[in-house]
Amino acid sequence: MPNLESSLGERVEQLRQLSVELMRSNERTRASSVLIEAWEILPEPKTQWSESYHIASYLSQNYLALRLFEEARTWSQKLFDCDNERIDSGEREFIAGKISFEEKDMESAAKFFTIANEKSNGRYFKPSPFSANSKEEKDKLAEYRKLIGFAKVPANYQELLKEAENEFTKNNYKMAVSLFNDCLNFEKGINEAKIYLRKGQCLFELNDLENCANSLIRAYMIKGADIFAKEDIKYLAFLKTRANI
Repeated sequence: MPNLESSLGERVEQLRQLSVELMRSNERTRASSVLIEAWEILPEPKTQWSESYHIASYLSQNYLALRLFEEARTWSQKLFDCDNERIDSGEREFIAGKISFEEKDMESAAKFFTIANEKSNGRYFKPSPFSANSKEEKDKLAEYRKLIGFAKVPANYQELLKEAENEFTKNNYKMAVSLFNDCLNFEKGINEAKIYLRKGQCLFELNDLENCANSLIRAYMIKGADIFAKEDIKYLAFLKTRANI
């Protein structure tokens, strides 16, 4: 993982710390603006920097606290692409699950929480011993725990890919993106153009066009224009607006 140039890294860290102070004082709208400023000064591709993970994580959870679910989902989706060299503890799925829970999408919440529970060995579903947990927070964790295990989590690459394709077919794009991301954790999936294509299509439908373009470009680089032959022409048309192909 490359490091930001020192002065830029210091500025991003200053903005991150300021956002934390603002969130603690319940100035969440200002905190979001500060975090977006930090995101915008990251060099492209933004998701390669370790700082991108913290920014996207804070933004998704801050928007969730503001009950701005569309914005929370957008940043949660970005989080799946941020700092992919980071140890995968299940935090991405836990945040996505919380957003789905608040949107009353219990099917997606159950799937995200089940994956997060497995990856974290249950850590995210227990009160933190290092901070005071309110009764409301403890009750919410109890509600989350009730959903764990109610979703069937695919056990291997082929099952995972099949489930991801099934969610894509049902237009359940946010769940499909998570599953396609998990497919990329397998050696078989790393160079599979179809996974990047499907991920890009999901992100297109979720209006996350920046990350959509990155995924579609990866699909094109592996398989060329042929990968788009049986797909809606809108995806290749969009890619042509973002890349010289």
